[in-house]
Amino acid sequence: MNYYVQQTFVFSKKKPRSIKNMFKGGVMKETDWTAYYKQKRNWISTYTQKFTLEKILQTINAYVSDKDSNGIKIVELGGGNSCFAKSICETQKVNTYNIIDNNDLAVKLFNKQKIAAMIHSGFNQDLLKERADSYSFPKYDFVFSVGLIEHFCEKDIGTIIRKHFEYCKPGGVVLITFPTPTRKYVMTRKFMEIFHIWQFHDENPIIYENIKKMFEAFGTVKEHYINWKLPLTQMVVIVEKRK
Repeated sequence: MNYYVQQTFVFSKKKPRSIKNMFKGGVMKETDWTAYYKQKRNWISTYTQKFTLEKILQTINAYVSDKDSNGIKIVELGGGNSCFAKSICETQKVNTYNIIDNNDLAVKLFNKQKIAAMIHSGFNQDLLKERADSYSFPKYDFVFSVGLIEHFCEKDIGTIIRKHFEYCKPGGVVLITFPTPTRKYVMTRKFMEIFHIWQFHDENPIIYENIKKMFEAFGTVKEHYINWKLPLTQMVVIVEKRK
């Protein structure tokens, strides 16, 4: 551990290593999402999720200004058994809160939640394979995902980002967060891997500059910043879809 700390913080090179080679063994296996959703949320994740929720609520209050009297329409992509839906709907006037996820258990768990929205449904759908217009979904005021795009290979990341904007109405807002390889992230993840508590085996942290054009293609980037409160630091990108 002492050797790793010195290599990372004391004798680190200015140029970052390839992200693919940053973690031992690279991507060894896919994340078992069914096993993940069967577990109870531990106190650490419950605590850190509050920092992400704070950013989501700040974004809604600052940018989702076109709120009609019936409330806003929200969709969370890769939302699973959403840990944000209840709190968002308790603090915002929400007409619709849907999640789209390809894990059947996660969708079923979400549909059992009691949420203060007029409409809330979970849809079992593969975002890569199915078109947004193949379903009778409305166009949403706010589309977001937390920790989704980093689980796809490089050639599919652009497709997943585009899907966010397909569900969003013109002038609506998209928020996407994804892990970014700061020293804090690398240190935390290495620690978790050493003690065999790391579950997200196919997670590849992303550098914003490498994909920023994918966001700019669909609208105006209002903000992008690192959420440093999280041990596994996340980049937050907020985009207003072009009208």
